[in-house]
Amino acid sequence: MDKHQTMVRKAALKYLGKNYANWVDDITQDVMLKVLTNFDKFEEKKGSIESWIYTMTRNLCFDLMAKKANSLKKIEMNDSFVLYADEENLLEYKELKKIIRTGLDQLTEIDRTLLVMRFYMDMRGREIAEKLNIPENQIPPRIMRAKVRLRNYLNRFLQE
Repeated sequence: MDKHQTMVRKAALKYLGKNYANWVDDITQDVMLKVLTNFDKFEEKKGSIESWIYTMTRNLCFDLMAKKANSLKKIEMNDSFVLYADEENLLEYKELKKIIRTGLDQLTEIDRTLLVMRFYMDMRGREIAEKLNIPENQIPPRIMRAKVRLRNYLNRFLQE
């Protein structure tokens, strides 16, 4: 059982990813319970026990993600970016958005533009360089410095 439990945990983590990593233990427990209660239904002629357990794991992971996705609220940020949040985190998200917006307002126009183009509009260095008429090799360090300035402001803000 230990060998199969390790396989289930790895498969669950693979399917659930980082967003649902806290559910890996629950999925593992559910799969192992299902294996024990339904072992009499396993037919060795149809495949190995590993593939049977793996399929159960995959199906439970997909079911969990579908249930979670149905409970999420869609938050449209702009035409190309959509965020999903559950009811618990929706208010927290809105407050965080206000704080970040305030932090961005404290930056210089070029710092704000660089961060928005890179992280909000998901543009790459070459695209940003072309739009702003800045050498491409200057984009990464400028973005890094802008992030540090924003982080410093947010740290000061949160300590108040």
